Amino acid sequence: MAAGRLSVNGSLGNSAVAVPAAAELNGSGSIAGPVSIAAGGTLAPGNSIASLAAGATSFASGATFAYEVDSSAALAAAADLLVVSGNLDIAAGSLLALTDIAGTTAPFVENTTVFAMMNYSGSWSGGLFTSNGTPLADGSRFAVGSQQWKIDYNRTSAAGLANFTGDYLPNSSFVAITAVPEPSTLVLTALGVGLAAWAARRPRW
Repeated sequence: MAAGRLSVNGSLGNSAVAVPAAAELNGSGSIAGPVSIAAGGTLAPGNSIASLAAGATSFASGATFAYEVDSSAALAAAADLLVVSGNLDIAAGSLLALTDIAGTTAPFVENTTVFAMMNYSGSWSGGLFTSNGTPLADGSRFAVGSQQWKIDYNRTSAAGLANFTGDYLPNSSFVAITAVPEPSTLVLTALGVGLAAWAARRPRW
């Protein structure tokens, strides 16, 4: 494809799709062939929030995965999904752009809201996305507005995942994100627990 936007909302054959700089691939359909996103190119599942299927997918350094969530929607349709039939290759320097499209942002339920960003049937290359200039190591946290997330690149269980569950591939893995408390919330919670424990142990005269 050339510069511009290609929306795949039906079924695209087994031809390879290369997304060059200044181009975007999106839609809610399926692509049987491999997909590669070059530096400056973007892959954005959905036309808004939706599930997009592709063959083996690779992100070059400087390529962007644009991912949308909606904190005002029911969880089953509150986040995009990319389904990859094959290997997932993320080069160092690939960019994650996560956006909450809700007009009035509401917090997700911490530690129980888990979204599958990607579902892949092959292997993950071990590469990391970068968000706001920081590489996101497996298990690390990052913020989008006031919401904190934790990323897991190699989740092997679909249990607890909320979005587009009927599209998951059998015997597959996931790049998943989990809503987590802000650090300040964790500190206050720990302080509250500590004070409660101290009060329980304090002698009563």
